[in-house]
Amino acid sequence: MTRKSNTLAKLSLTSRDWRPLGPGTGATLLYLVLAVYLFGPYIRVRFPEVAAYAMHSVTGALGCFVLSRRWISSFGGSLFAGAIYGFCPFMLSFSAFHPAAGLPAALLPWMFCPAVYYRARLAKTGAQSTLNILLAILPFVLVAAFFRLSAGVSGFFMPIQVRTGWQHAVGLAIPLWDGVRFSLSVYHVALPAFALGLMMYVIIRRMSVLITVAVALLLSLADPIFAVPPIFWLAVPMLYAAVLTGLGLQGLAWAGASDRRWIFGCTLTVGVMAILMLVLNAAGKGGPVFRVTGLSYALAAVMTASIFFLTRSKLRWNLFRWILLCGGIAVDIACSARLLIDRFF
Repeated sequence: MTRKSNTLAKLSLTSRDWRPLGPGTGATLLYLVLAVYLFGPYIRVRFPEVAAYAMHSVTGALGCFVLSRRWISSFGGSLFAGAIYGFCPFMLSFSAFHPAAGLPAALLPWMFCPAVYYRARLAKTGAQSTLNILLAILPFVLVAAFFRLSAGVSGFFMPIQVRTGWQHAVGLAIPLWDGVRFSLSVYHVALPAFALGLMMYVIIRRMSVLITVAVALLLSLADPIFAVPPIFWLAVPMLYAAVLTGLGLQGLAWAGASDRRWIFGCTLTVGVMAILMLVLNAAGKGGPVFRVTGLSYALAAVMTASIFFLTRSKLRWNLFRWILLCGGIAVDIACSARLLIDRFF
């Protein structure tokens, strides 16, 4: 055997050795790169705290990636579901408080994994249904225990009286608005994917997950329970929104001619929002926030319009769609998250 063939054999063996690690390895590396880009400029100044914030984002993103694999078969869909959760405005808002405040939010996707994957593997019986319910409640119990115990030992990690308000709904459309913190947002370019994912979920009529989301929303509106800040419970619907965004992203990449009316509706919506934001910015309102928001929605409109014309022409072009979608959302996350972190630090 020649030297060249020996080298190729070693490379092939290396590939087989790494293959069992699966797509999670690639996702982890990409999340780490994004975390270094976002938090790197501040690590030298505030090393322990900023490193903790960065690891919370990576941990939450990877947990959402693993969780979303239950419903999303494509790597790209799960990758951006994780990125949106781990680096969303809600998660980054914990950077303004004690480094330990965001730890439960980072671990929340991992807490839901037993309930999700146990339900996926076993048939329904009375005892198993009871266990499924207990596993779904487990994340709420663990979060409450964390905040209760930490309050008794080292005090509160963040303000305990912060509740969900109308401004958080505004944050869904304007995630960079400085009048709200902990906004429930998937950023701008991913908003059509979230809308499509939500429609897909409604069509298949699997409403059991909505019970968990509804309970979390009610807790976010109530008084603090077991020393948990009410605003923290928005992490559950945020996790749900991130998974739906990944599902919708996959739907946009695989959409056919029969789906074009949904895509047209998403295009029209973000197009109107882009015009509205840019008009308000031209009128001297909102400052750079409205300008960035308008341009981001314009990018989303161009992206979804391109896919609409592809579906109308009955052209698959799946690779082109993935490049278009992933590129647009990646640019939006990198730029928007950069602005948010600069504001917090």
